Amino acid sequence: MKKEISVFKVVMLIVYGTLINVIGKGIAAHFGWPLWLDSLGTVLVAYILGSYPGAIVGLAGNLIYGFFTDGVIIYGITSVAIGLIVGISTKKGRLQSIFGVMLTSTIVAVASIFISTPLNILLYDGATGNVWGDGVSCFFIERGLHPLISYFLGEFYLDFADKVLTLGILFVCIKIYYLFIKKINGADDA
Repeated sequence: MKKEISVFKVVMLIVYGTLINVIGKGIAAHFGWPLWLDSLGTVLVAYILGSYPGAIVGLAGNLIYGFFTDGVIIYGITSVAIGLIVGISTKKGRLQSIFGVMLTSTIVAVASIFISTPLNILLYDGATGNVWGDGVSCFFIERGLHPLISYFLGEFYLDFADKVLTLGILFVCIKIYYLFIKKINGADDA
């Protein structure tokens, strides 16, 4: 039997998830890392509450970023997709094994790439908004690869590593949580 969660707890999880996304993105941007780190809150909430709350967290993060950076609100589409995919994967039990986590992170990365790259092309002439991703795109363009393919590769460079890391962190957190619960329950039985 699934425990019911109060509306207050749902709202608080959504707020905390959004803050995790905003802080992660801020840290990655501040240090100039070749990652986004803006979807850990999304995947966490999608794991705990399901697809729609996860999607809300992803969209809320983009709305907040939109106050500080022009044009990022539209990337909420990508964040919504991440929340939906992780919620569905959780429901199917895929996040219980490392194989399922890697499969889910690959699906999330591919969705992110195929949503974000056309937006990058439409809004920013293919630029990813990250010096590392843009560097990869320029590298391939300078070597004669078609710009469209180069833009996809630049986005792939960022999204694949970011999504594997994000879902890997979620997997580790899940395992630690269950070990902690097992330890507490074992102490109660003694």
